[in-house]
Amino acid sequence: MTTPRAVLRPPLLPLLLPLLLLTACPQARRVEAPARKPTVILISVDGLRADYPERAELPTLARLAASGVRAEAMVPVFPSKTFPNHYSLVTGLWAEEHGILDNTIYDPDTDEWFSMTDSAAVSDARWWGGEPIWVTAERQGLITATCFWPGSEAPIGGVLPTYYVPYNGGMPYEDRVGLVLDWLDEEAPPQLITVYFDEPDGAGHKHGPDDPAVMDAAQEVDEALALLIDGLESRGLLDEVHVIITADHGMANISLDRVVFVDDYLDAQKLQTITWTPVLSFYPTEGLSADDAVTALNQSPHLRCAKKEDRPPEQHLSNHPRLPPVICDAEEGWSISGRQWFADYQDIYQGGAHGYDPAYTSMHGVILGRGPRLSGGRAVGPTRAVDVYNLLAALLQITPATNSGDPAVAEAWLGE
Repeated sequence: MTTPRAVLRPPLLPLLLPLLLLTACPQARRVEAPARKPTVILISVDGLRADYPERAELPTLARLAASGVRAEAMVPVFPSKTFPNHYSLVTGLWAEEHGILDNTIYDPDTDEWFSMTDSAAVSDARWWGGEPIWVTAERQGLITATCFWPGSEAPIGGVLPTYYVPYNGGMPYEDRVGLVLDWLDEEAPPQLITVYFDEPDGAGHKHGPDDPAVMDAAQEVDEALALLIDGLESRGLLDEVHVIITADHGMANISLDRVVFVDDYLDAQKLQTITWTPVLSFYPTEGLSADDAVTALNQSPHLRCAKKEDRPPEQHLSNHPRLPPVICDAEEGWSISGRQWFADYQDIYQGGAHGYDPAYTSMHGVILGRGPRLSGGRAVGPTRAVDVYNLLAALLQITPATNSGDPAVAEAWLGE
C-alpha cells in the first residue's frame, strides 16, 4: 500500500479526535469505494469467560445471540494470554507459528525483549509473523480500520490498516464506539473494523471471576455494545453488517495458598526466566542442564515441566526459535513464584488469572456473531481461536492466507 495512514497519538486523542476524523482520516484514502462487500466488525471483549452471559445481565449479547450464531465457547491457544490469542484470532495460526508466544517474549538472536506494554516493540513488525486479516483484506483491495487490536500498529508485511489508533487504555468505551460509527460514515467506509475492550479482564484479575465486580464490568461493556447496535440501527446498517464479538480467554480463581515456589526445588538464581506464571519459561544457566531443571520442578504435583521439544503436541508450543528451552505450566488455579518475589508482591497471587491450558473450561471465552450470513439464533460447537480467521475471510469474501484453522468450522457458522 502506498497511501498515507491516519495515526492518532494517544496523549492528544481527546482533543484531536473530532478534527482528525473530519480532516485527516478522509484524506488517508481518497479513492473510489471498492465494490461493496459486507462489512465485518470484529470486537474483542478481554476476559469475557464463556459462562458470564448466563451469570450477568448482558442484554446486548443476548439480543445478538438470539438472532445470530453463538458458539459453545471460544477455545484459546496456549498460553491463554491476551496477545497470543488476539493474534491467533486474526491470523488462524498457533502461537508457535506466528511468534507472539506470550505477553512477554525474549529473542536470543537479537538480545531484545517484547512486552505488550512497550509501544516501540508492539509497533515493530519483526515480532509479528503470519498475515493478520487486515493485511489479507488490504492486499485484496479492501479498506480496513482497527482500534487497539494487538498487532495493528506494526507494518506487518509492509502493510498497515487504512485507519488505526495507537493504544490508549484511557479512551472511554463510548468514544471507541463513536470512532467505529464515524468510520462507517466515511464516503468509502472500511469493510473490516476491529475494536478492543479491556474489561472485564481487569476486574477478573483484581477480584476473581466469581466476584460481582466482574459482572458489573461485563455489563459496562454490554452497554457500550448497545450504543454500537443502536448506531448501526439508526444508520440502517444493522442487517447489512456482520458483528462478531469474541473473548480472548477466560479467567480462573487464584489464591495465596496455591503457589508453587521454584526455589523449593532448585536454585532460582540459575534460571534466566522469561515468563513466570502460570507459564514458567526459562534458560538454565551456571551449569544447570535443562534435563535436571525439568526433573527437579516436576517434583511439584502442580507443575507440568518439559523441554520445549517435549511439550504436549496439542499445545502447539514447542517449535519456535524464541521459545526458551524449558517450559512449565501450572495446574488450574495455581501460581508460580519465587519466595522473595511472593513476599514482596502478594497482591498478584490472589484474585484471578489466565494463561492455563485451554483444556480447562475456565479458560474458554464467549464468541457469537450476527449479520446477513449469521442468523437464526443458531448454536455451534466450540470454536478455536485459530478457526476465526477463516470465518472472517469467508464473511469478507476474500481468499485467506495459509493458516491452521479448520475450514469446516466456518462452514458450520455459515450454515453451509
